[in-house]
Amino acid sequence: MTDVRFLLGIRAQPDDDDLTFVAPEVVLADRDAHAATLSDVVAGYAGGALELTVGHDTAHVEDTLRYLVLGVCFQSVPPLLRGEEFVHDYTESGFPALVLRPRGDLVEVSGREVVPVSSPRDTLVAALLACGERYLALLRDLGAHPDDLRLLTDAADEARAAQRNV
Repeated sequence: MTDVRFLLGIRAQPDDDDLTFVAPEVVLADRDAHAATLSDVVAGYAGGALELTVGHDTAHVEDTLRYLVLGVCFQSVPPLLRGEEFVHDYTESGFPALVLRPRGDLVEVSGREVVPVSSPRDTLVAALLACGERYLALLRDLGAHPDDLRLLTDAADEARAAQRNV
């Protein structure tokens, strides 16, 4: 089984640099307590993580959540479906955070400080797209303006089109 999910980074204290990563449902259950986090999510600069789970192994990568979803969940799909490697770089440093490397019908997922996993390509692509769609649904639920979502929605459209054309 392959699953991809996004997590929101929350701070225990407002001036705390360390983030704790939780499922969006945790934050949405107490919107008042997490108003600052939700505002950051809508604005596009919230910290977050993606977890790619294959069987009992989970690859976990942290970065600015919007760019993780944009790159890994949407922009990776067309090259993966063409059998090409996709590298997602950390937003701040430009160092490779996650490498998705097709090997036949499998995709190897690896990176700095990431537990490597392998998944069937079509299963991984479907899981990536589903995760990205859940993120877009969250942004819409939080009232994000469609113009602010254009980069994500355009990338989602391109990824879905690539999937349909395989």
